[in-house]
Amino acid sequence: MFLEEPVPPENVDAMLEVQRATSVPIAAGERLKSRLEAREYLEREAIRLYQPDAARIGGITEFRKVCAMAENHFIPVAPHNPNGPVCLAAHLHACCTLANFVIFEQGDTDPNL
Repeated sequence: MFLEEPVPPENVDAMLEVQRATSVPIAAGERLKSRLEAREYLEREAIRLYQPDAARIGGITEFRKVCAMAENHFIPVAPHNPNGPVCLAAHLHACCTLANFVIFEQGDTDPNL
């Protein structure tokens, strides 16, 4: 479905170069810590799928704001979530409010689940 973070997130120019060189959607954003860090990726369309993480970006309010920014640029979101049941519940509730939600990442580490 997509290629996830092919270059370090600190280099928007490299991410943009990779995105322009392939038809495979580039997904990134799980390591970005604020909507200010995400802004350049979204404005320059360096990614085609944004993966915010509410636990890293500053909570639910910041998560919703950055998802709205992505929506303004017609970029779908696929939240990053390897953070356990509390973050899972928070992400699921927040995703129900997003028009640009596409898929949810769940990082189960327990093989019995």
